[in-house]
Amino acid sequence: MLLQRDEGRVEVVAEQAALAERFGLERLEDVFAREGEVRPEGIKSLVRIDAEGESLYVKRYEFRPARELLRGALKLNPPIYSGPRELHNLLAMAEAGLRVPTPIAAGEADAGGRRRSFVALRQLAGHPLSELPAPADPLARRALLNQLADLVGRLHRAGFWHRDLYACNVFVAPEGLGLLDCERVGRREGLPRRRWRIKDLAALDYSLEWPS
Repeated sequence: MLLQRDEGRVEVVAEQAALAERFGLERLEDVFAREGEVRPEGIKSLVRIDAEGESLYVKRYEFRPARELLRGALKLNPPIYSGPRELHNLLAMAEAGLRVPTPIAAGEADAGGRRRSFVALRQLAGHPLSELPAPADPLARRALLNQLADLVGRLHRAGFWHRDLYACNVFVAPEGLGLLDCERVGRREGLPRRRWRIKDLAALDYSLEWPS
């Protein structure tokens, strides 16, 4: 269940309402005025907010939709900048049994030809697969590859395809593998089209820089 805040510009996951209030995530202006450990990435910035011994991450986007629409038209695989879209994707993926960050709130609004969008998430425990060395033990390596195969299989059987399934977006933890950066995830009834499944596998294979 989602709660509407800030005249409908912000959606808050009902189970996380107290956390959203405590971290000041109920108004779009407050979210963009919030200071913290900021990592800028073009039109996106990732902000870490700490309060009362807990940390949240907020993805913030600020851009001109018309300009990005034109740029996207020139690309075969255009980016998507939408916090609410990622929130809905994460809720659906979690319901399907996939390990993803817990969404707290998301919001979006246009003003003066610019769009502001955000999504706030609990940190997902673990480490990016891209930062881990290939297991030296052949059995351990095979076990991890089997976990990857299981993760991708469950993703696709649930009707999802990721579009950014790179090793940096796979998190490894004792409790299992998880997925990050889910704003561009697509979904359909039944298996995704073969080309989307192949693209996911190709992205993972390309980014997994393990020696043969």
